[in-house]
Amino acid sequence: VEAGRCERHLRSIPAAIASYHDAKQDLAHETKQRQRRILALLEQFTAARGLEAVHEIGLEDLTAFRASRNIGAGTWVKELEILRQFFGYCEDAEWIVKNWAQKIPTPRNIQPSTREPYEPNDVTRIIAACDVIGRGPYERLRARAMALTLRYTALRISDVALLEKNRVRHCEIFLRTAKNGKPVKL
Repeated sequence: VEAGRCERHLRSIPAAIASYHDAKQDLAHETKQRQRRILALLEQFTAARGLEAVHEIGLEDLTAFRASRNIGAGTWVKELEILRQFFGYCEDAEWIVKNWAQKIPTPRNIQPSTREPYEPNDVTRIIAACDVIGRGPYERLRARAMALTLRYTALRISDVALLEKNRVRHCEIFLRTAKNGKPVKL
């Protein structure tokens, strides 16, 4: 269009991000938090580059955004996924002509970072710390129970925090995990 984009096809970056968040209300809380963080960083980056409308963001801007982030390849894969979803939403709304995030290659052969288990001395210090935290004996006993449950079951912290007494029977724990809803028997 000679005069530029019409109002229907023109969205500021903050307005596009707000609209995207409004459309994604059914996501898990953690997912929404992660998306808000990544898109806020994108908004700050584009504002620093003088970009105002979402259609002004190009492949070179997204490449520069990646270069400005001091993150590993595994983290970038997750962030790129969010950017692809956001720009896909913008493309469906006809605010942009092309989803440039789809053109950015996904890193290959990502090596997982090694996770070292706690040393026996660390476990001892964690258990000892349970005896001094909190305001009273109930909180200390609860902290100790949580630490030992985490230590010997390898459950997620959210599953241990929400673990009910009736889920422990005959030295067995049966529950559905909070994150994926899968049944677990230990």
